[in-house]
Amino acid sequence: MLSVDKADDNLLQAVAASISQGFRPILSFPENGELARAIKLLVLRIEEQSTDKRPSTTKDPPVSTGTGFVVAADGKVLTNRHVVAECRSVWVNGASARVLDTSETFDLALLQADGDTGMAVAAFAATPARLNADITVAGYPMNGLLGGLNVTRGAVSSLKGIQGDGIRMQISAPVQPGNSGGPVVNAQGAVVGVVVSKLNALQVAQTLGDIPQNVNFAIPGEIAQMFLAQDRVVPKLAPPAPTDLADRLAGFTVLVSCR
Repeated sequence: MLSVDKADDNLLQAVAASISQGFRPILSFPENGELARAIKLLVLRIEEQSTDKRPSTTKDPPVSTGTGFVVAADGKVLTNRHVVAECRSVWVNGASARVLDTSETFDLALLQADGDTGMAVAAFAATPARLNADITVAGYPMNGLLGGLNVTRGAVSSLKGIQGDGIRMQISAPVQPGNSGGPVVNAQGAVVGVVVSKLNALQVAQTLGDIPQNVNFAIPGEIAQMFLAQDRVVPKLAPPAPTDLADRLAGFTVLVSCR
């Protein structure tokens, strides 16, 4: 997209006429050239200003936390986009990680943890969640206040979100800040959704005069699988024989920290 002041419209038209659609090689320039030196000086100046305001070290407490779960044996982790969108650095269970891809539409993010996480890989259900099906949610809500992995139970209240939103489903399992990005699993421990949000009870109470109870939302598992497939991650499907549900959740649910 090109944009200029109205006075420069003629110049814009001339420039735009010389541009053709398509991809071009990434801009390159000599390592020791004037442009390279200018960029290095600019980066150093920015780092100095950042250091003055807030030292950047791995010992800094996270400014926010969320939840994620392992979706590939090489350490790929699925979480919400809003969990990592404003992060300068991302950590998975205390190990550094990087963001591979995000989707603003679905509010999903794919992370790559550095090194072996030593975690199990979550398995997705082969079929979508059904209305009124029992579900379990795992995550790290209010990290620092509540201790460790938190597991809650509920049901699928609706297969759609607010005003018929087709990329959300409503669940009754209690969730808190920090649950975002956590797995929603069925009775067999297979992933059927990803926790994404909860209804603002105070705002609804001010508007409608009633406090909603356990109105929370998740991204359906089939949408999460589609997002992963776009990044060439083949989701693992659930085994036919279920194991202990709590043990399975602890095997692949991780803490995502944002510094």
